[in-house]
Amino acid sequence: MPPQLSQLASQVPGLLNEHSKRRRDTPALDLSQFFDFSAFYGGDEPSSTGTRSRSVASSDPGLTSGPSEEDGAPSPGPAFDPYHKEAIKQIRQQDDRFTVPERELRPKGGLPYPSKIHLDNAPSPTGSSSTGNHVMIFSNPGSPNIFEVVEDNHALNRGRRTKPLNNPEKVAVMRKLGACYRCKARKVPCDEGAPCSGCTKEASKIQHSDCDGLAHHICFRQQPTTVFSEINRISCAEMPPRGRALARSYFTIFFSPYKPRSPPLPIPVLNVEHGIYDRPSQMRGTQYQLNTEEFSLDESMLVQWASSQMRLEDDGFQSALDNLVISCIRDGRPDILPHSDLLEKVHKLRCLYKVWSQDSFVCQKRPETDLEILPYEIYRVLKAMAAKLMKGIESDVLSELAARRPKSPADRLPLWACTDSYISFQRIWLTLCQEPRVHEDLQHRAEGLMNYAVVMCDLHFGKKKPASMTEYGIHLSGCFEKVECLQLKFFAEVRQQGRPSDKVLVALLAKYQKCSTRSRMPPPQKRLRK
Repeated sequence: MPPQLSQLASQVPGLLNEHSKRRRDTPALDLSQFFDFSAFYGGDEPSSTGTRSRSVASSDPGLTSGPSEEDGAPSPGPAFDPYHKEAIKQIRQQDDRFTVPERELRPKGGLPYPSKIHLDNAPSPTGSSSTGNHVMIFSNPGSPNIFEVVEDNHALNRGRRTKPLNNPEKVAVMRKLGACYRCKARKVPCDEGAPCSGCTKEASKIQHSDCDGLAHHICFRQQPTTVFSEINRISCAEMPPRGRALARSYFTIFFSPYKPRSPPLPIPVLNVEHGIYDRPSQMRGTQYQLNTEEFSLDESMLVQWASSQMRLEDDGFQSALDNLVISCIRDGRPDILPHSDLLEKVHKLRCLYKVWSQDSFVCQKRPETDLEILPYEIYRVLKAMAAKLMKGIESDVLSELAARRPKSPADRLPLWACTDSYISFQRIWLTLCQEPRVHEDLQHRAEGLMNYAVVMCDLHFGKKKPASMTEYGIHLSGCFEKVECLQLKFFAEVRQQGRPSDKVLVALLAKYQKCSTRSRMPPPQKRLRK
């Protein structure tokens, strides 16, 4: 071995001993100089990061929990105690500081929330850093992806109180019950009465001798349940079972036997064989079913078919309302007439109800044959499809009518047309519910829905109806004036009928009705004396 290598080999043990001695003399690294464990762990600092158990390390907030035992069993989560929720409710009733509004109020002026993220300067375990108004958020401490957000300088107006409540118990009870629709729309205090004092006071001003308990019919703390949710359940339960197809054909369906005026609806059908066996003929019975494999009868086809028929009819006030809604959709421009989506839904609701409420249809099985009554199996399928589509549309129309307010003159005409059309729709359905075969629960639902819509119309348009403005267009203005004049005749007929379900309608809306075309006429000229 060369002398140089032997000299290096003799120095290796000394270098190793010196290196191990230096490692023993190096002081331990204190991580508390870099991390605030008291703020991160809520006041309970760990004794040492090296002496912590695996179960504690796996349950750190912000980290993925892993197995805590050798067999791989996951660490148990915190047990939920239902007493905590009840204790919070009691604390809110006893201490004013904990009775802040549970729902965050929107900013004033109708402005939406800005799409910003507001962060403070507190340390974050996910690796976010904040300096001034510029915030950098790391999606993962080891990930290079960075999301930059600019923080807004202006704080949002949350509508919080500046002093304690004078009546915390009453406020807690009212938050649980909820204010009625009339008090909420007028932005006045409501109480826990049934009916509330505000509705009772309002009913005393318009109380009639033939309208007992008016306050109970106009005080709504919750939105009524729609009718066609129950009708759709019944219709779906009556759908016929499918059978073996024997022949295919096309039916042309009409609303009325007057074929030149009634619009057609061509649909494919199947002549199917069902399970009932006829012993005298030694054959199984047959019936018709809709051929859904070759043809899809959707909502737009039913709406267009019924809308064409409604434009041909003239049933007085209801037809005038339908034509007004159609004119608002077709003739009105979006920059002048808003709420086009609500107008479309109201129009669909009326068209589908036209299909559902039809007593019978006529059909032509072949081009050269005469008209005959549509088979009951196909008629039942059309009625069930209309009820299924109306279920969702009716709920949307009711919710949007309750949420929207006329804020400008351009808002008044479309919202008034939608509200009046919905009231008329519910009254027609309520007339059908008076039959003995209809369940009593559906009658109460229909009456509550009509009264709810009447209260909305009274609040929004009772003392300030829309005017026939020139910028709406000549055709639209003519439709509106026709509806106004026919409405006078409609309310006169309602008073003569004297139905108990119409008392709220007469008490709230009939008192304001007058034809505004006469008020817009120029004043008579004075005669000049000779």
